[in-house]
Amino acid sequence: QEMGLVFGSLFGFFLGLATPIILDLYRDARHNQGLVELMKAEASAFACAARASAGIGYWDSTEVRHLATLLEDRYSKESDRWIAVRDPTCREALTAFYMACVGYLPLRELYEKQVQAASETRPEEPESIIPTAYQPTPPRADEVRSTYTNLADRADKLVALLEKEQPLFWRRWC
Repeated sequence: QEMGLVFGSLFGFFLGLATPIILDLYRDARHNQGLVELMKAEASAFACAARASAGIGYWDSTEVRHLATLLEDRYSKESDRWIAVRDPTCREALTAFYMACVGYLPLRELYEKQVQAASETRPEEPESIIPTAYQPTPPRADEVRSTYTNLADRADKLVALLEKEQPLFWRRWC
């Protein structure tokens, strides 16, 4: 009977010790799952906006600009996003997607400057001695389409890899 009491006490002690650890693991797994679902939704919305802008072929997409700014801000401030996925391929796609979002913003500014410069240039005057060699032109529609298509492809690749990502630890064993 004393052995049963000692065994029961030890069992209760270890159960009391293991319960918070198991609950912390479960909470972390649920948090990571929520981040993965959020990243899937954001990347899917970004891909949809970029594909729509590619279809139009116009360089100034306020929706894509807004989403890229939002994603740049969120990924720079929320470091949990970078560790929510464990698969190295998925992490590479996440980094490529983030860099494409960050790189889009200066590219958009360049397009804006090109369009503004092209609208401000005057045709050469016949009396000018030195003709201006550089005539800025706005970005061509195929350049714009390829930019938006590239952004959408990166977002779609990330969404596909996040679909496979299952951060809940018990799903890895199933």
